[in-house]
Amino acid sequence: YVTAFGEDAAWMGMFNYAKLGFITQPTDYFWGPFNYRSEKEIGNQHKMNVYQCVGSREVYRVLLEYIAKFCTTMSQSNIPFFGFFWGSSLSHDYLNKPKLGDEHYANFFRKLKQNGILSNTVLIFISDHGIRWGGIRATFQGRMEERLPFLFMALPSEYRENHALAYSNLRRNTRRLITPFDLHETIKDLLDPYALTPTLIHCREQIRQDNNARGYSLFELIPNTRTCSSASIASHWCTCQESTKIDSNSSVALRAVTFAIDYINQKLNGYAECATLALAEIHNVHEHSTKEHIVDGKPYHLDYTVVFETVPGNGVFEATIRKYVKVDPITSYFNVTGTISRINLYGTQSLCMTEFHLKLYCYCI
Repeated sequence: YVTAFGEDAAWMGMFNYAKLGFITQPTDYFWGPFNYRSEKEIGNQHKMNVYQCVGSREVYRVLLEYIAKFCTTMSQSNIPFFGFFWGSSLSHDYLNKPKLGDEHYANFFRKLKQNGILSNTVLIFISDHGIRWGGIRATFQGRMEERLPFLFMALPSEYRENHALAYSNLRRNTRRLITPFDLHETIKDLLDPYALTPTLIHCREQIRQDNNARGYSLFELIPNTRTCSSASIASHWCTCQESTKIDSNSSVALRAVTFAIDYINQKLNGYAECATLALAEIHNVHEHSTKEHIVDGKPYHLDYTVVFETVPGNGVFEATIRKYVKVDPITSYFNVTGTISRINLYGTQSLCMTEFHLKLYCYCI
């Protein structure tokens, strides 16, 4: 396969933001240097994190044109290809801006189909998360969107007809709980998609169920009994629970928030350039239920999602704290599930911090 990789806003790309990037060119075609240079030389409309334009053209449209040219060139030359492309400039900074790209994305996909590229190419269209800050993020809808990125797949019609079970499972899995681990297994299958016979699919399904596998290929039928726990989704990112808002001044709320702040400060321990954070306000607290029965006399746990603000810096954080309870004698302790999210912008507050994962928490002093 001829390979290609490209993303706009390359300075904050998945391999570049607070990272070292590539020492050698990672793929046959690599768009990154062009993007970096063009944004530096003729980039404009940089109001938040990304350049909206290079010269008179919107950055995301330049990337779409590059992808279309790459696919067309490889297809016309009968060269097998794999491309991984990521666009941030259209959607990263502004909640409502993605709608401005609807027509251009539709034309892009339409052109791929009209040129016959999709007759022998698998197309996967994904996002990684919803917008992570601003007013929308403080709402229930915003919380759900952050945790539920979209995933679309298009398979060639000939493959759908000749591998009916694989295609049927793919469609049925649109109503199942899936994760990026499943997408990873699916992409591995695409290395040899013609090997997916019904016998192989059924055999692998049984093996994965017996081993409680973390990832399924989307060409296999994912069990409809799958839970966040069995799919290795931390409670903080799970959207399958029922929740009840509780008093922010309750004892358990105060203990959970205090534990979360102590957890952050422990992460920052040893970084003298970062302030020690203290509680300013508890915004809200929700108790979650997964409808799993609590057996009398057995240890159990309860999850609490807490949204709180700290000083200095007025950072707003969201954490899911798990309370473990032992019944005889009654004792309890807390733990953080997943990661603690920063849901407002930290901007220049963490310029002194070079550790990527700690930029969310550090207030430079």
